[in-house]
Amino acid sequence: MYRLLIPQIVEVEKCVYLDSDLIVEEDISCLFDIDISGYCVAGVKDLTIAKNIQTRHSRFLGIPTTDYIQAGVLLMNLNEIRRLELDKELVFQGRNEDYPYNDQDILNRVFWGRIKTIDLRFNVVTVNINRNDNILDEMYGKEKVKKAKERPVVIHYAGYRKPWVYKHMYCAKKWWKYIKMQNKQIAEEYIWPFLDKQSAPLSDQVKEKAECMVKNLGLYPVLKKVIKYL
Repeated sequence: MYRLLIPQIVEVEKCVYLDSDLIVEEDISCLFDIDISGYCVAGVKDLTIAKNIQTRHSRFLGIPTTDYIQAGVLLMNLNEIRRLELDKELVFQGRNEDYPYNDQDILNRVFWGRIKTIDLRFNVVTVNINRNDNILDEMYGKEKVKKAKERPVVIHYAGYRKPWVYKHMYCAKKWWKYIKMQNKQIAEEYIWPFLDKQSAPLSDQVKEKAECMVKNLGLYPVLKKVIKYL
């Protein structure tokens, strides 16, 4: 919930917020340089929630959710948020309401109508990008999805599947590449002790590896249809 305090504690005009479970593949200044005049926040649409306006979650929040964004990567117009005194509303909602998606719900609800949606490349969520092609194509267009796969700016390992646990998941190799580049002393003191404690059931690991192989062969949509009719 600390995200909700950013407008009050970060004394700049605007800022980029990044979750900790992601990697940045290109110069992040291209995100910072996006024109956000007149908006409070900019982000990439959340596939699960934004795909359908008439959802239970939409009714719960009391807003249309077609522009509902995934809050792991944000460009925040802090001046605009403070000017509208929405920084206070963020804190109020965080203290007084319970939301299924915590501060992500709050940010979307409080900033509704003042949210700018940006290119998929800025928040490529691994759990979505390689298994929901049809939905992504409808939401962004095939060319933009293709570009996001080929040249992501940010790869985000949102959800419970993390590359330090599921080593065969989509883009896990990229995460491990950066881990191996870390300072040896820092890695031995902090990173490896943490990673040694992380594990997943063998059955989950086998399932993840099998899914990865199927996706790489381009057969995942076929597999989903087969499972549906079993």
